[in-house]
Formats: sequence, C-alpha cells, structure tokens
Amino acid sequence: MRKNEVFLRGLLIYTMENLTNTDTVFKTYFDQTLERCGWSEEVQKGLLFFLGTSIVTANTDQILSRYKDEIRIQEELHYLIRLYAKPNEAYDPFNEIEATPISSAILTYNHIVLNELLGQENQIEKFIKQNPDHTSIISDASVLEDWTFEFKDTKYKLATLHRLNIKFFEYIGQYLKALHLDNTQCYVAGINYYQKYQSIDFEGTNFLSLTIIDTLSPVFKTLFAYPLLFTYHPNELNANHLFSSILQFFYMNANTDIAKYVHQYHHQLFYTQNPRKVRKEWNFEKEKRGVIISQIVHNAMNIRKTMIGNYRSHFLQSDNYIMKELKDKTMTREDFKGSISHLIETYYEMKIDDVIEKSTHAEFLQTCAILYYETAVHAMLLKEFKS
Repeated sequence: MRKNEVFLRGLLIYTMENLTNTDTVFKTYFDQTLERCGWSEEVQKGLLFFLGTSIVTANTDQILSRYKDEIRIQEELHYLIRLYAKPNEAYDPFNEIEATPISSAILTYNHIVLNELLGQENQIEKFIKQNPDHTSIISDASVLEDWTFEFKDTKYKLATLHRLNIKFFEYIGQYLKALHLDNTQCYVAGINYYQKYQSIDFEGTNFLSLTIIDTLSPVFKTLFAYPLLFTYHPNELNANHLFSSILQFFYMNANTDIAKYVHQYHHQLFYTQNPRKVRKEWNFEKEKRGVIISQIVHNAMNIRKTMIGNYRSHFLQSDNYIMKELKDKTMTREDFKGSISHLIETYYEMKIDDVIEKSTHAEFLQTCAILYYETAVHAMLLKEFKS
C-alpha cells in the first residue's frame, strides 16, 4: 500500500467524525456562483456531488507540493473537504442513495473519453481482467448504451467534452433531486461515495475520477479549482471576474508560448489599476450579449496597436494555431471577423446566435473567453489589416 494511500484513508475516516452540518462562507460564495452560471438545479446538484467525490483526488498533488509534513497535509486536505459543507455523523445522505446509477455514469464517462474519443486501449476492461475478484466502482456498474451511441464517432474537442460534462452532471443531479437531497446533502453524499470506494479500490477510484477531472471544459475546471483558490489565493479569486478565470484555464490547453502576451493584454483591456476591478464597459451580467461579443472582437483585434505588437515575431515562431494559414496574410477587418466567426462556429461548435439567445451565462462567458483569445492571437499573425 502506498504511503499517500495510508494517510488519505486515515484522513477520510477522521473527516466523517466530530463534524457539524453548518453553512460556510465558501458555500455561500460557491452557491452564488452556480446561480450566476445559470445551470439547472439538476446540473448544480450533480456538480456538487462530484465535487465532493473528487475533491481529494483533484487537490492532493497541489497540497503535497506545498507541504512535506504529513500531519500538515492531512490538516489542509481535511480543511478543503469541509470547505463547502461539514458532514454530520448523525445523518449520512449517502444512505439514501443506490450507488449503481452514479457508478454507471462514472464508468460510462470514462468509457466514452477513453474508447470513443481517444481510441485508447480499454483501460477499464484491462483492470477488470487483472482483478476479477476485486470490488470497486465498476463492479456494480454498466456502460449506458444511449450515452455511448450519442458520442459515437465524435471527436475529442472542447465542445464535445463540455456536452459530456453537462450530460454527466445532469444525469447524476436528476437522480439526487428525485431523492429530495439538497445541495449540501449532495456534496456530503459525494464525499461519502468516495470514502466507500477508495477504501476498497484506491487506485481504480482515483483513475476514474481523474479521467473526468482532466477532461472538464474551462468553465468547469474553473469551478473545481475554487476550493483551492479560495483557500490559498483569495485575493486573486475575488479580484478576478469569472470570465477571466475561465480564460486562464482555457490558456492551459492553448498555445502556452504566447499566452503570456495575450494575458498581459487581457489585464490592460478588462481591468483598471488601483484598485483592480473590471472596467465598467465590461458588464457581462447586464449588457446585451451581442454588444459584449462585438466589443471583445473589436478590442482583441487591436492587440497589434499595443506594445505587444512588438513581439509579433514570437507569435510567428509557433505553428500551434487553428488558422496558421493566416500568417503574414493581409485581410480586411470584416473578412478577418468572418474567419473568426467561422472558427468559433465550426471548430468550437458554438453558434454565436445560439450563444446570444439561448446559452446559459456560464456558456456565454466561456464563449467570450475563447473568442477573445482566438481573435487576439490570430490578429497577431496577420501582416496587416487592409484599410
């Protein structure tokens, strides 16, 4: 048994004792953020359940990199686990749950990502063959065939993963809502779900959870990072609009060589100095979406007029762009805008009209982040705009 496994098991046993079910500052903050995102009650409940299920797995490496003392590591993880809600040993909401539907959703998610989207050797089936008598999440679950059919022949793209994220959270949330569990109970049930299965199969449980965590879209990666950010970087979290946080998590899967320049311009464009706050013209919550989108495209194109324009050669050194054929091209501003719109609607499968009229606020902000990044970097590739 691995050293980390020993103390993490002890941590979760300790966590289920000596706790009271009281509201927390983080819970209020996080619930308000979820409401602002505009997702359904079902998506929120499913997200909170999986946040409880994955909060140890998602944050262990970060805590281990911060601290060396095992007691301190246990204390920090113990604090993170209780940040949203503090379980009450007098009532365990996990007792209300038949775990098979949730286990099937977790198994199916992994099956779709690993088999359908990535075409990898089926690691899950391989694990079962190697451990035929092993009881774990997958032993009482089955792949949901309707999910598999829906994602058959799809590609590993942000739009596909985001659609799978929503389906996963909504499916779990519908089940929990039918059991009349509130948000706090959903989170605590997730903690207890993880406690049960990691004690049986530590490696397998973490493997399944990490597949999901690693394939969250930027908006969900942002929210799952909130416990760590709230704990260790509260000033930065409070100073950042959700749009900016999503943008930063999008950078992680973009061209990291030039992301620092785009990020620098982002600070100039969207924030004031002393005190740092979002400029009044960027009212994502109240301004018409079409106006915000037009502003983003117009301003992102003007990155060339800033000091960052002096670093254009750095942009040209990379080929890590969706439309690298734009290098040293000359275009009218209108033609360039058309190219960006085509990129967003085809590569990212986000129809601007639908985003304006139908999308939740969270999807709108995610689209804004992607639109800003792709407009700025591709504008830097052009030789010039035709007048």
